[in-house]
Amino acid sequence: MSLSHSSIADALALLTIICLAGLYFKNRRKLPLPPGPKGLPFIGNLLDLSPKNAHAKYYEWSKKHGDVISLALPGTTILVVNSAEAAKKLLDKQAATCSDRPSLPFAELYVHHLLMKSLV
Repeated sequence: MSLSHSSIADALALLTIICLAGLYFKNRRKLPLPPGPKGLPFIGNLLDLSPKNAHAKYYEWSKKHGDVISLALPGTTILVVNSAEAAKKLLDKQAATCSDRPSLPFAELYVHHLLMKSLV
């Protein structure tokens, strides 16, 4: 049994499509993201951005989608925070879940006690 060149090419094309689709669906987030501009499959918003004036594009998108927007780029998702108020809200609200260090209230009390003791 001999395989023709066209059947090998068809098999390779099908395998490539399956692999790309797998990568696309693997990288999709399960949690809801903030609104943002709709990107193209596989490349996301890559063609929408220019390195020279990305800030202007972020500002334009913030007028349409809000102060916090999400962008899809190949292999990753980027969150853009366009205002100081939104950044402060985000950091204040999400500080406990975004922080690497555990909260140690007794250690904080002890340090506070030592500082107060040294002042007296």
